[in-house]
Amino acid sequence: MGLEIGKSMSRFYSISLEETKKALMEQLKQTNGIDFKALKTPKNRRGKERIIFKNYGNSQITSMENLGLFEYTVQEPMPNISWQIQTDTMQIVGYLCQKAICQFKGRNYEAWFTSSINVSEGPWKFTGLPGLILKIIESKGHFIFECTAIEKVDTEIPIPVAKGEKVSKEQFLALNKLFIEDPLPFLSSGKGGTNFTIDNPPTNLPKRSYNPMELTEK
Repeated sequence: MGLEIGKSMSRFYSISLEETKKALMEQLKQTNGIDFKALKTPKNRRGKERIIFKNYGNSQITSMENLGLFEYTVQEPMPNISWQIQTDTMQIVGYLCQKAICQFKGRNYEAWFTSSINVSEGPWKFTGLPGLILKIIESKGHFIFECTAIEKVDTEIPIPVAKGEKVSKEQFLALNKLFIEDPLPFLSSGKGGTNFTIDNPPTNLPKRSYNPMELTEK
């Protein structure tokens, strides 16, 4: 994943997916066709179509995500996370970091931030500390983000343009649960906005585990 931080907004996105898209375009240019098996990008690093923008001006988060063939956009207020800053310190990619803990969206997190980079930012939807979050760990170890490199780049973060259907956070979480647990009924029932007919659908498929980062609204 990558986190781009600008003056007025940030963008959290899949670097792996962008690499895959570039590889696909190059393959199409050279062979006039697409062969996923021949891609140089490793299969386990193809990434997911998910982009999160934080807009500092209006304190809004815009999330764009695909569920199968369907695109959704969700807007929500920037979270007010109640952090507790600790005295513990550690080094991450050459920066002295300080520990902070919080409960957010129904999960407990341990974060490590550096005040040497004076931006109140972090991966995913994390924000609100006096410095950049370089590592964050969910208490059960289900989700871990850790910075591996930092660089300054001269680029503009694109202004988010809503993709697909605009839905509320509650609507998206409900759709996501349906899609993760059992994608065939999700597609065939029109939950994604369009009905699909599935010929000879497989039967007795085991339900996939649904383990979202957001267990509660706050």
